Amino acid sequence: FFLFFFLMIRRPPRSTLFPYTTLFRSYSLVDEGHYQEAINVLERALVLGPYDEDVVDKLGRIYLYDIQQPSQGLEFLKRATEINPKRKKYWYNYGLALYRLHNCQAVVALQQYQARCEAGEKCGRKYRDWSKNASKFLTWQRGCWTQNPVSSTLKELVRAMFTF
Repeated sequence: FFLFFFLMIRRPPRSTLFPYTTLFRSYSLVDEGHYQEAINVLERALVLGPYDEDVVDKLGRIYLYDIQQPSQGLEFLKRATEINPKRKKYWYNYGLALYRLHNCQAVVALQQYQARCEAGEKCGRKYRDWSKNASKFLTWQRGCWTQNPVSSTLKELVRAMFTF
């Protein structure tokens, strides 16, 4: 009877492949500076849960912030916005990666972030202001224009002003 009772109350074995367990494990690995090990753990977790948005986002953020290789993290950050397009932090991270790569799609991603901030979601002022300034910089300095009628009309106006 006691053996049966003991088997019933013991904890299940800790799986290193369970997505949430690995997500929390990756935080400690990153804090210790073991970035490649954290990436390996998270990639194994994606085998079991390829649509786990938090794991995908964390993998992209390791490449973006910790390793400083936004081109490698871009795929993961984009996938996070595709899995859950309503989370503003995914749009911010995706926009930041695109911005660091001088990609004009950053304007669209950062506008998605700003739209969620203006819709009432709580956003830090520093992040909101940076995203607005980055969008303006890309639009005016790099010539990145979104595909809506107002911006295309504005684009034509700016071109007309500078052709004389």
